[in-house]
Amino acid sequence: PRNDTRGRAVLGVDISRGGEDQTCFTLLKDNNAQILETTHYNRLTDIHDRILMYRTVHNCIVCLDDTGVGGGVTDMLLRKLPAQEIIPINFASSPRNIFRSSICPPANARAEMYLHLCKIIKEAKVAIKTDRLLLQELLSVNLTYDSSGKSLISPKDDIKKKLGRSPDRADSLALAFYGKALYRPDRFKLR
Repeated sequence: PRNDTRGRAVLGVDISRGGEDQTCFTLLKDNNAQILETTHYNRLTDIHDRILMYRTVHNCIVCLDDTGVGGGVTDMLLRKLPAQEIIPINFASSPRNIFRSSICPPANARAEMYLHLCKIIKEAKVAIKTDRLLLQELLSVNLTYDSSGKSLISPKDDIKKKLGRSPDRADSLALAFYGKALYRPDRFKLR
């Protein structure tokens, strides 16, 4: 059954390796979201190990940033976990069509992920434990449209310029909710 996450938490993980960006872990359980950790890891194996620890503690599905270096973490996780427990998201990939009909469909997975988060927040169906940094990041994300009328989200580089940092907390929060919307226990395809 689609969206059968009863009793299951979703761990959203925005992955970074080195530099100023941070790896951020957000847990979504029973419509309550909380950032568990935001940190700098220089090794993908450390991120992998941290995900496995959170997964064991919280019995969670993992929805992770598969863009760039995140793909390496996905590959390591696939050696340890069933594929249906991992939801890799490449932000530039095609949307997964969680919106059945849309006047302005999302142009990519990142836009769809944030549009879904916006919908959830507007419907007040969730409690999000926020902090000043998360609020700044969420408020810095703007909706635009491409030449064909598809919805886009502010480029990450624009957000970084505005904030002086990457929106790692907001990305991990959006990943957690997107993972909940996409999860199907009977899913066998990786991407």
